[in-house]
This record gives sequence, structure tokens and C-alpha cells, in this order.
Amino acid sequence: MSDTWKKIDLEGGGVHAVNLEFVRRQKKQRTAYWLWLLYAIGAHRFYLNTPVIGALYTISTLLGLILAFLVGPLGYLVFLAQTLFALWDLRWIELRIGQYNKELRMALYLSNAKAPPQGYQGRYVDGVESPIADYTSIKEFEKPGVGTAPKNTRPDAKKRYPSFNDQEAMLKELTKNKDKKSPPNVG
Repeated sequence: MSDTWKKIDLEGGGVHAVNLEFVRRQKKQRTAYWLWLLYAIGAHRFYLNTPVIGALYTISTLLGLILAFLVGPLGYLVFLAQTLFALWDLRWIELRIGQYNKELRMALYLSNAKAPPQGYQGRYVDGVESPIADYTSIKEFEKPGVGTAPKNTRPDAKKRYPSFNDQEAMLKELTKNKDKKSPPNVG
């Protein structure tokens, strides 16, 4: 799929703007794995927003260098421990990216939420005082393969317009009746 949509800015709110912001701010696995190669300074941890452990990588590298020059083998043990921890981080990277991107997506989608307009009632059913009361039957009707809509039993309820499919069925019925009533075209 083309990435052209990323270049379009509608300068407004909505889903497109939130998706653009998410694409800009999300963390990518490829980048994290490349930065893992610089594990001695904790680059992958800084990229994945865990700066405390990134700083521990940097401090352990400096400690290992100092111990390697002063004591020798003890410094190499620090490097070995750091390398083993970095290998464990390889598995952690994918989990952290998934967790971070999920948290980011939730924060972005929820931060742009606006209050509903004044007097908004949600899903409203004509003639029913509590829209929640008839909600189950409406949801059942909306499932694929379910028959006709629930009938409004109140005599004063407004009649709804027929759906597109109902209109098509009525047109077919009208053309059938018209063909039966019209005399044969002799000509």
C-alpha cells in the first residue's frame, strides 16, 4: 500500500489526524533492533522510553572499562553480564514495542475525545421512552442474516422510510404487476 496518505494533512480533527500523529510517534522494530547493536550505551532502551535501564547500560559500560583497566578480569565479567542482559533484551524489544504502541494509540484516541452535543441521546428509537430498553432488539436486527426490523407497536409512532433493499423489492414488485396488467404490445 502506498504511503501517500501520510502526506495528506486535513488540518482538522478526526480519525485521519489521530492516525497521522500515531504514525509519526509510534516505535518501530527495525529501528529498535538497529539501536540494540549499540547496547553498550543503552541506545535501544532510550529509544523505547526506559531511560533508567538505558542509563544503567551506560554506567555498567563505564564501570566495566574502569575495572578492565584497573583490575583486568573483573571488568570482563561486567561486560559478559551486560552482554547476557542485552541478549535477553532482544526478546523484550518486541514486547515493549507492542506495549508502547498500544498505550500511545489509546492515549491519542482518548485525548481527542470531545463531549457529545447538547441533548444527544445516543441510539434513539422513536416512540420508546428509554432507548436502552429496545437496544437489544435493534442489535439483534443488525446482525447479518437476520430477518426484518422489529415492528413498532405503538400506533402514534412515526413510520420510518423503507430501507434501500425494501425499496428495491417494492420496485421489482411494481414492475411485475405492471407487466401483468399491461396489454401485449402488438406492433
